[in-house]
Amino acid sequence: MTASPTTAVLITGQVRTGQGMLRDLRCLPPEAQAILSVWQAIGMKIDGWLGPWQIFRLLGESVADSLPPALIGFDQLRLFLPTFFSQLCSRSAASEVDSNALRRATPYLDVEDQRLFVETIPPEARNCNARLLYYKLARAMALMTIAERDQGRRFENVLRLRPDLENMPEWNTPFDDDEFCVDWTRVDEGSGLFVTGDNLIMARREVMLDLVNYLRAAIFDERRGNIHDLLGDFVMTRGLRPRCLAAHIAPDAWPVNHFIKCLAEEAADESSRGMAGIFLNCIRANNRLIADDRDGAEQVLNALDADDVPPVLLLRGRLALAAGRLDDVERLINVLQAFPHPFRFSDCNYYLRRLETARNLYVAEHASAAYQM
Repeated sequence: MTASPTTAVLITGQVRTGQGMLRDLRCLPPEAQAILSVWQAIGMKIDGWLGPWQIFRLLGESVADSLPPALIGFDQLRLFLPTFFSQLCSRSAASEVDSNALRRATPYLDVEDQRLFVETIPPEARNCNARLLYYKLARAMALMTIAERDQGRRFENVLRLRPDLENMPEWNTPFDDDEFCVDWTRVDEGSGLFVTGDNLIMARREVMLDLVNYLRAAIFDERRGNIHDLLGDFVMTRGLRPRCLAAHIAPDAWPVNHFIKCLAEEAADESSRGMAGIFLNCIRANNRLIADDRDGAEQVLNALDADDVPPVLLLRGRLALAAGRLDDVERLINVLQAFPHPFRFSDCNYYLRRLETARNLYVAEHASAAYQM
């Protein structure tokens, strides 16, 4: 009987409010060893890049679909609503990981104060998530060699996970030497580059050591700060075969009602054309549309002088779909396709993709109904 391949399960990064996966550590099979290199503070998504995809996870569909493009970017929303983010920071800073509890799950544990690391990075580079991932991955790999020495065995596979996943992903071993498992892959619509997710990374031991060395060199290139681009480049330049394994981030929700309250306070000082007013009223219109109050949603939109803003175009398209006006939907899709793209292409395309998805679902449902008749 052949023994199962040994696997080092490296959990690296920042623990967040959803800790389902960490509770699964004690359920690992005997051929696997958990190794943790995490930051001391239990965090929330407070700084860094925020676009509609992140807002969808943090605040839900109505808010994400209403986000004005001008608020997409590094800390744009944080600067726009400083009171809300100040309170989020206070809430986040009050919690730290329970090192004793984690040590009961594994003796191979590294807990650090992230502030001490960030202060060593030049201010213009602090938004580089690749540096943070590389640093904690390298620390975990060093702990892995200690575990190998202690246990007198060499791990054949290495699985790197974020600490804030919903649960411990399922993985199958053995797999081929040239396989590289991640949670998603795609070709970026803007750059044409092959990119991958980083929630989960799994490969043979030698490939993961090569990845650490690759990242060590790549993170000092100022033009290449996006971990998704770097992982995609690593796969392509090394001739690896990507494979996807499901790995979902646990909910890390912001207080939605408080967010809307702060937004309403900001909108109270603006004209109807102001960004906060557009944002707030699009949220209201989306909520009314979800509640099947089409007249109410239309009334809110008609009060806005902002028909050229992507969230409004998305709402207009959904209202047209609800009324069966497919020609109007196609026209609005064409407008969104022509919208300028000053930032990450996937974020700009959020509104377009949402409307196209709604259109495709509508067409499929009506085609199915017609077939059944």
